[in-house]
Amino acid sequence: MMPFHINNWNEVSRHYTGALLLGNGASRAVDDRFDYGSLVQHAFDHGLLAGDVQNLFRFFQTEDFELVLRLVWQASNVNKSLNIPDNQTHNAYVRVRDTLIQAVRDVHPEYQDVSVKIPIIYEFVKRFDTVISLNYDLILYWAVMYGLDIQDRCSLKDCFVQGVFDEDWRRLRQPINGNNSVTLAFYPHGSLVLARNLVESEFKLTGNGIGLLEAILQGWETEQYVPLFVSEGTAQQKIKSIHGSSYLSTIYREVLTSTQSLKYIG
Repeated sequence: MMPFHINNWNEVSRHYTGALLLGNGASRAVDDRFDYGSLVQHAFDHGLLAGDVQNLFRFFQTEDFELVLRLVWQASNVNKSLNIPDNQTHNAYVRVRDTLIQAVRDVHPEYQDVSVKIPIIYEFVKRFDTVISLNYDLILYWAVMYGLDIQDRCSLKDCFVQGVFDEDWRRLRQPINGNNSVTLAFYPHGSLVLARNLVESEFKLTGNGIGLLEAILQGWETEQYVPLFVSEGTAQQKIKSIHGSSYLSTIYREVLTSTQSLKYIG
């Protein structure tokens, strides 16, 4: 067998400035609580899924919380708009929603639990032209917000302007205010900070690190919007969910096809 040498990252980092792909391992390196099989499996293991909720996952043949939540939410709103009495559908939506909220509370750390690592993450990811996170947690978003907090001339941006994704995202690569480099961040599987409203418009929730997770979960309880993230499911189910989102499909159609020199962590 030929001998081989494993390089230290500092020895080869100058060769990687293109795109960075973050998988679950990147989040697990931040906090052990991200070391879980799936949100649905966590809910099953901890007895969070009521019988009718389990039936919904089986009927739609998916493990994607976001998909089931959105379908039942839409059905409940259709019945409400047509004045069709149907407490059962709305009650099922509430149980799916509450189960999702409890599962996220169980597995996602609060900002103060990981805040010491956010500056380090920020300094690392800003070396790349593009950062693509397959995780729907808040780690990358908190890194983006950290850059804004320290007024680092918008060197790390997620292409949302006033809460709405800028379809002309390429223009955001242009440096401003004398900044020499720009890193664009994308969430091709969605994120906890992304949501859909009653008319299927997609937007980003904003807020400071401390209390943001709880504010997001409380926002889900208002029934004015549902989260936008692909949590689980087969590859085919993920693709179907992605095609059902303007933001996610744009990333796959435009961003990923234009990305070169990809470095994977996770």
